[in-house]
Amino acid sequence: MPIETVDYAGGVISTDWYKDKLSDKNEIKIRIEFVSNELSPNSFKVFSHTRTCETNLGCKVNKSSSKLISSISEKNITKARELNIEKEKNEKK
Repeated sequence: MPIETVDYAGGVISTDWYKDKLSDKNEIKIRIEFVSNELSPNSFKVFSHTRTCETNLGCKVNKSSSKLISSISEKNITKARELNIEKEKNEKK
């Protein structure tokens, strides 16, 4: 997924519109805002939108389903925990 913006000072990561090879019309855009340095599910907010473009009808943008947003959040916190565990292991060496 192509990254569009990374603002370290503001704690924001935003992707560009991305279309999976299997999807012929739908694109997705994700924005993650970090609100805390703590490692917890409440330390960031995930925003996601889907865009569907039809020939001659233009494009329609909608907020992604809460199920998708929850899935993205869960994957982010899981990966962050894995990285934190790995970092702690390396620091003990």
